Amino acid sequence: MLELHLCWGNCHGPHHHDVPLKEIVDILLRTKAGALSFEAANPRHQITDPKIAWTKLAALADGAALASRQLWRESQGRGTSSTTGRSKVSSMR
Repeated sequence: MLELHLCWGNCHGPHHHDVPLKEIVDILLRTKAGALSFEAANPRHQITDPKIAWTKLAALADGAALASRQLWRESQGRGTSSTTGRSKVSSMR
């Protein structure tokens, strides 16, 4: 049995320039391989663009702040109304 291995999407950086899988999957399926395997992730899971990293960090911090406010209200018996406000990380971008 022949296995076709494709290192698609396996680069050391952001994947915004990868060829979409839908554009090559028909070619892969026409092969006579008994099995297909492909890596579809950055092996280091790194983000090389600082803007992306800071944006993700800000989103994580905002989500944690929102969850903390909601949990605090629930523990105080005040319900789950939403509040506005951004974390300090958001202003660092």
